[in-house]
Amino acid sequence: MPVTVERKCFSGMDGAYDQLKARRLWPVMAVHPSMAREAPHWHAQNNHIFVIEGEATFYDEVTGGSFDLSGGDICVI
Repeated sequence: MPVTVERKCFSGMDGAYDQLKARRLWPVMAVHPSMAREAPHWHAQNNHIFVIEGEATFYDEVTGGSFDLSGGDICVI
């Protein structure tokens, strides 16, 4: 499945919760400080990554591409 990025979908935590509700998703929260690139891995289900604030880079090991994300972006894997 391709990786997609939805830009500027929400603002702040309240906006993220509104998006979760609209998409009928159950949140599993994780806060990741700046960290080294993880080893390639896969999940059995789709993952929705909500960037609340700051910036992040997501690497797609399948295509070799990368996505720069910022607050309000959603990355669907």
